[in-house]
Amino acid sequence: MQGEVFIENSTKTRCMRRLVLLLVLLSVAVAQTEVLNTGSATLSITIAGSTPKEQVLYVPNEDARQTVQWPQGIDVQTDEEGNEYVNVNGDYDYTFVVTVDASYPRIMADDSFPVKTGENDEYTNDSAYIKPSDPKTHQKALDITKNSHTMLEAVRDLAMWVNTYIEYNTTYWGPINPSTVVLEERKGVCDEYANLYSALARSLGIPTRIATGVVKTGSTWQRHAWAESRVKNVWVPVDPTYGEVGLMNAFHVKLYAAPTYLLYQFPQSLEDISVTETMAAEYDVPLTVDASLSSIIVAPREKFSLSGTVTNSGDSILMPAYYAQKTVGIELLDSFRQNLVIHPGESKALEWDFAAPFGERDEYFIIVNGPGYDTMFNLTVNPGLTAGEEEEFKIIEFRSIISNSTLMVEADIRNTGNKDVANLQVSVSTTLGTVQKIVDLRAGEETSVSFTYPLVAGTYDVEVTVEKGSVKTTSYESVIVPEEKSKSIFAPVVELVQEHISLIYIAVIAVVLIGVAMVFVIPSVEGLKEPFEEREEWAKLVKLRKRREY
Repeated sequence: MQGEVFIENSTKTRCMRRLVLLLVLLSVAVAQTEVLNTGSATLSITIAGSTPKEQVLYVPNEDARQTVQWPQGIDVQTDEEGNEYVNVNGDYDYTFVVTVDASYPRIMADDSFPVKTGENDEYTNDSAYIKPSDPKTHQKALDITKNSHTMLEAVRDLAMWVNTYIEYNTTYWGPINPSTVVLEERKGVCDEYANLYSALARSLGIPTRIATGVVKTGSTWQRHAWAESRVKNVWVPVDPTYGEVGLMNAFHVKLYAAPTYLLYQFPQSLEDISVTETMAAEYDVPLTVDASLSSIIVAPREKFSLSGTVTNSGDSILMPAYYAQKTVGIELLDSFRQNLVIHPGESKALEWDFAAPFGERDEYFIIVNGPGYDTMFNLTVNPGLTAGEEEEFKIIEFRSIISNSTLMVEADIRNTGNKDVANLQVSVSTTLGTVQKIVDLRAGEETSVSFTYPLVAGTYDVEVTVEKGSVKTTSYESVIVPEEKSKSIFAPVVELVQEHISLIYIAVIAVVLIGVAMVFVIPSVEGLKEPFEEREEWAKLVKLRKRREY
């Protein structure tokens, strides 16, 4: 009886652990699916507040994606960009019913790339925070799109690069940084993502504008900025922060779109906007996904893949994003997101590579979701199996950073095999020379290797190579070092002076004050001493005379 109870409890415990594990994973998947896979929504949006003087209040505007029911009696006007607004003075309180269909705008045609006859207008030129004329920005855009064959592919590639390049950092809430600063600092929030993407796109002749509004993140709503790029007269939505292009989830509500930010817009705080969801549904798009695991039973640290195809049976170009999520232990060897450009009647491949865990438990899960698809795959790790050893590595990313008097190249290297690798040779070659380093990587380990060069003005082809024996992988990019960034041999002295300039100012002022004291103050004090010294001598004479008189 006791044995039976033990077995029953053991089975229950095991099942409970699996259930908890599954629920934890599913909670993450559901949270992402709820937002990213929301294809349509009806929202009640209230904008209320007060202003002491007349202000322009931008309100939800109608476009290909969203329709708006206006409150009665509201005097809606339209600006030169086609955005709706009202003039408010004093208290205001408006409620709008907005219906968003994320399957729009319909993209019926693509365009050739590179752009042959680039436009020259406010959507391709410099603006307050978007600097496409910057040489480094243009060169970076060329590097990113070197394998892009159409305009939509270029838009996607630029957006995905920005999504992974910038580190989301909430300390950047507040003043908006221009694209040139973002390219250098690699940090920011949605404004910085949108600025850098827009500058890169414009530098290649792709007309691009800024859009702002509100967006749902998890279970909360917040102000947000994204971009729109014009392809064949269609403004394609691009959200580099969330990694969405073309099909951008329905929890984006646009308030305006313009060549740059409209800093005079109201309301200026999220507290003035409240959003109530009355309806939300997943995407209803003509996409069919067929995917499977290469193996459902694997050995510890064995490599496997999840692959399939996505077919577009509709009459317009679709740009879906699909996401792979996995339980802790499984190593994803690729980006968790794959963004596709699928023309009508076309099929595109989906594929993720994984490495199995060491077998801490026997069952694992992988979930793939995206427009019209949400499937969980079961994976069993059998500790009794042995995986064939594979020595494999790859360059995850490398970047060139201009800082002070040096050009620094950082490369992120990952051991994607299931075997520890020793004496891995990492080298960086430029016209300034070749530098090598030796690293060791355990199976699945990732490390960052950095190299520095003296800063000299010019354009350089930077090539990063990782090799061991006959296995070799290479990546490269072009880097522009502007003349003003180039430093002379006295650069370290100059930088030291700049770094401690305040202390130097204090020291100089102190020296000047001491000099003034020596020239003017000290002689004056010495002069003042003379009468006192004479008085003391007179006192001595008086005393001596009195003694003689007695």
